[in-house]
Parts: sequence; structure tokens; C-alpha cells
Amino acid sequence: LGRLMQKYIRGGGDMDLLDDAEARIGKRLAELASRVREGLTDAPLAVIRPDTDPAVLTALAIEADGLLGRDEINALLAGRRADGERIAGKHYAPERRLPTDPRTGEERLSIPIGSYDFCPTPDKSVSVAWSFAEPVEQAMIYNAHIEAAREAVAYIASEVGQIRLGDGGEDGRVLGNVTWLEFTHHTSRRVQIKDGDISRDLGPGDPNLHTHFLMPNVVIGADGKVGSLDTAAIGGFIFEADAFYHARLSQKLRDAGFHVELDPDTGAARMTIIPDDVRTLFSKRTNAGEALARQMAADEGADWDALTPKQRIAREKMATQSFEQKQRGGKDDVADVESWRVQAKAAGWEPPNSMLLYGPPPPPLSHEQRIRQAYEIALPILAEKLEQNSVVKHYDLRVAALRGL
Repeated sequence: LGRLMQKYIRGGGDMDLLDDAEARIGKRLAELASRVREGLTDAPLAVIRPDTDPAVLTALAIEADGLLGRDEINALLAGRRADGERIAGKHYAPERRLPTDPRTGEERLSIPIGSYDFCPTPDKSVSVAWSFAEPVEQAMIYNAHIEAAREAVAYIASEVGQIRLGDGGEDGRVLGNVTWLEFTHHTSRRVQIKDGDISRDLGPGDPNLHTHFLMPNVVIGADGKVGSLDTAAIGGFIFEADAFYHARLSQKLRDAGFHVELDPDTGAARMTIIPDDVRTLFSKRTNAGEALARQMAADEGADWDALTPKQRIAREKMATQSFEQKQRGGKDDVADVESWRVQAKAAGWEPPNSMLLYGPPPPPLSHEQRIRQAYEIALPILAEKLEQNSVVKHYDLRVAALRGL
């Protein structure tokens, strides 16, 4: 504690608040020591939204500098206070019994949504660069990701963090405050493919840096009014938020000295120092998607070859993210860096000593150049939509522009 207080003073801490700072730091240190003593070092550790409004912390019974235990996390994700009590002023919809599933005969319940999960995820090249980088560069990549992800989820919060007035919002909406819990993972799930009665394990999870932002389903107004997240328009807006994340990530990585280009197919920020074949090597879940999707299609009696490309992509995504596949793979795996290095060496790739640009980074684009670049990238995207007779919505325009910027 003495060393931490010296660091606080050297860092320009307010001497008039020295006692308060010592009490706050001491409490945090004691909580960490308690976790170690009780064998809870691997228990869930959530990062609370750094700029959470104090009124939200009070309403949810969260201490700004406190560590959340498993029970407190579970309570918040269920839409309650950290102590498990109901949030004062919040309307809780009752559980409803739904019609029995006609295919399985399973009885179903409609349970109120306690929280929503938003998960900004970078391109595979960013995860691979992070996993093989030296500690300083690893921290630079991680910081670029977490800052861009927080900005993107704050962007979402500005849309969903609105209290509906009247029946379903017929009397309008007012902006409120929300919070979230952050859980950063570094790997994907293990992938297992089942062929008949035989399951084949494809090995440890691949590098996959991503952060789950779990947002409790509660909005606190400036006047103390309590409501639920306004998620009615999230369907289209979520794509805009994803483009916003990649736009901010690419800028932050460039500012740190890494070389980044826009993926023409996905709009994701790609670190070009990672070769395409290495990205593919560490994308086993994606690579296994087609095999899993073909198997599922056969089980349903569908003809894979007769499906359109769009239908195949949708089925591949569904296959890797299905409940059964998640159960087989378990939770996101523990990083197995040694295994990754062995795989890379077997593939003939030797990680560079530095993931940074060799030589000085290119000069930043002027405002006019960035606008022109955005225009040139956005135009083909919108032209393709029009060619497909798709409806061009307002968010399509903003997504296209964000990709360009």
C-alpha cells in the first residue's frame, strides 16, 4: 500500500485527498488479497463501464471501486441490483408460458430479458498480431481494441439508452444513462466436428481477442425515472456500430504505428503484417463452418449445392454459433501460446520481431483526402445494393461512409 501511495503522489495526486485515496486504494488491495486467499483468482472479474453515471451505480448497488463476485455479476445480468434485489421503479414483465414446440414437444417459457450482449471483435489478423507480439506492442494492440470497442458500445448506448414515455413510446423518448460489464477474452472455443458417432477435436482454441459488453436492461433518467433499454431499432443500427468500431480501431492502430488496410469484403480493419495463410490457419471455427453447415443441411434433408451463396453463408454462421456447437466447444478456451507457436512454425511462418511498420508511418490524410476516400469506398457498396434491388436505408449510407473513413 505504501508503494502504491508513493506512485499516487508521484503521479500528481491531490494531497488534500490523500486520506481518501489511501482508503480507496487500500480497500481495493484488501479485496484482491481476499480473492487470492479464498482461491477466487479465476472467478469472473468484470470491468464496470469506466464513465458510468453515479446515479446508475447507486440504482444498481455497485461500488465504483468495488470488485464484483459471481453472485453480483449474475444478479446484474438478470436485470437486478448487484445485491439481488429488484431495481426500484423498474417494471418487470412476468414470465409467460408459450405454445409447446411442435417439433420437439418441449414446453417453453418467455422470460424477461435481463441484459444484452454486444461483442466487438477485430479481424483475425489483429488477434494473431496481438498473440505473437512482444508485451509492449501487445498492450498497444489491446488498448486500440478496448478503446474502439468502448466507443462503439457507447455509440449503441446512446441509441438504446432511452426511456420510452407512454404506451410503447407513443409519448416520445428521453435520453437516460446505462452501464455495462466488460469481459475480455483472448481465444475462441475449441471446435469439434461430429461424423456419425465420432467427434473430432480440432485442437486448442485459436487467438481471438474480443470483449463481451453485457448491458443490464435498465435505463436511469436524469430525473431518476427508470426504464428498460429501447432496442426496437437495434436491428439496423448494430451494423453501423460495427462499422464504427472498425473505423475507430483502424485509426487507433495507425496512430500507434501499425499498418492497417480495409478488408474489401467485410469492411474490417486488417493488420497487413499477418499473411493471409496465417489468418486462415488460425480461423479453424470459420474453416469448419462449411463442413458443419453441410452436415446440418444433410440432416435436414436440404441440398447444399442448391442453396444460394447467401443461404450458405447464413448456415455456416449458424453452424459455428449453434447452441450444440457451443456446448461441445465449451467456453472460450485458455490461451495456448506454445501450441500457436508450434502451429505457426509447422506452417512455415516465423513471427517478426516487431508488428510495427518498418520505417516511419505514412503521413496522415488531409480532411479532403479522407472524405474522398470515404466516397470512393462507399459508392461501390451502395451501387451493389441498388443492383441487387435492395432498399438503401439511412444506416447503409452511414455504414458505407464509416468504412471509408
